[in-house]
Amino acid sequence: MTDERLNVLMVGPGLDVAGGISAVVNHWLAAGLDERVTLRYIATLDGRDADRPARKLGSCARAYASFAREALTRTVDIVHVHLSTGASFYRKLGILEAARLRRLKTVVHLHGSRFMEFYAHGSRRRVRLIRRVLDRADAVIVLSAAWRDFVHGISSNPNVHILHNGATKAMFGPRASNGEEIVISFMGRLGDRKGTWDLLEAFRRLAGEVPNVRLILGGDGETEKARRIVARDGLEGRVTVTGWLAGADKLDVFNRTDIYVLPSYHEGLPASIVEAMAAGAPIVSTPVGGIPEAVIDGHNGYLVAPGDIDALHDRLRRLVLDAGLRDRMGRRSRELMEKHFELDALLDRLVEVYRTTLRSDGRPRLKPAVPG
Repeated sequence: MTDERLNVLMVGPGLDVAGGISAVVNHWLAAGLDERVTLRYIATLDGRDADRPARKLGSCARAYASFAREALTRTVDIVHVHLSTGASFYRKLGILEAARLRRLKTVVHLHGSRFMEFYAHGSRRRVRLIRRVLDRADAVIVLSAAWRDFVHGISSNPNVHILHNGATKAMFGPRASNGEEIVISFMGRLGDRKGTWDLLEAFRRLAGEVPNVRLILGGDGETEKARRIVARDGLEGRVTVTGWLAGADKLDVFNRTDIYVLPSYHEGLPASIVEAMAAGAPIVSTPVGGIPEAVIDGHNGYLVAPGDIDALHDRLRRLVLDAGLRDRMGRRSRELMEKHFELDALLDRLVEVYRTTLRSDGRPRLKPAVPG
């Protein structure tokens, strides 16, 4: 059994969809998850349909048809479902119920940075649905200890596993030289939740004090609002709003990043912080979600309270003005990433979660209902 490759049916957004889940799964694939298990991936949202509400139903219908075909005609050991808030949650409910009726083992993986709010501010029906999903799952994966405690607080499921988002140093080449320029970067969906407007105000102050500092905002969301603020504050030559970055373009920015900043109000454990650590950057962020498990205040970066623009400006200024501090904290970031967030070790842990889940009640592997 231990030498036999598991058959994993994974369900989540399309791998070309801008967002944290697709970034995590793409990292797993690049690190060789499909060499550890026999993996088939079902996308409940096609990247081409992500901005077209009328076409999202078509993506979902195709996913349900694919799931039915896979579940009925192939051997499936584990159904691994990535869940977030809003439509992401509701799109997966039918698949989870079908998997349960088919007696397939399910692993529910929570990603949504605002899932606690999604639960706390939900209707009675939504609260019951969330509890039922978590209670009925054979295992639940969360991104941090804080999220594990949240699940234990609302669910009777004892099988809750922490699996951090990860990276690998092999993803990043040698650091590129910025000359005299100091590059601060941000990756994520621009808007209130990620603290984008706080960051732009802190950077406006910093840019008035330090002539050689530059900010790169990489992400989708409220990009036009960000560009309007940049123009209003006369920062066109100092701030670049790139839109969503992926692949080589994202790696290029990380390889040029001197300081990574993410002043979020809500998070799970952002993949971008772990990526920045792998690239050897000091981090300035907030102590929300699982971020304190990656960023140790005063060691590999700084943590400031969400919305505290004065503190955000101060910590960025300290790092901008002290090259030795940036270097020390950047090296510590990389060391922490290698110790706690290296993808090879995390994927080994994921496969062990699969095997533990499959063994949990001695249920036999379910073979195809019809030849496939």
